[in-house]
Amino acid sequence: MRPEVEQELAHTLLVELLAYQFASPVRWIETQDVILGEKTTERIVEIGPADTLGVMAKRTLASKYEAYDAARSVQRQILCYNKDAKDIYYDVDPV
Repeated sequence: MRPEVEQELAHTLLVELLAYQFASPVRWIETQDVILGEKTTERIVEIGPADTLGVMAKRTLASKYEAYDAARSVQRQILCYNKDAKDIYYDVDPV
């Protein structure tokens, strides 16, 4: 296949994938319910340049799961790689 044809196909594929992504609904509430409710995940690490999803998860925990967690003595950590690398890798200073 010629390079020009490959480039055109790649461009078309990129446009189609982006269009699909923008048109598809984000199911963040259902995703959080599975992670925080059904699975009772105690440690979540966000990999990325900012803690956008982590902040949303913390808000959901505070508004929806705080009483549940207190009743069951569940302690959760919402960490962001960009800010919490030491905690993620259990890198503690020696005593």
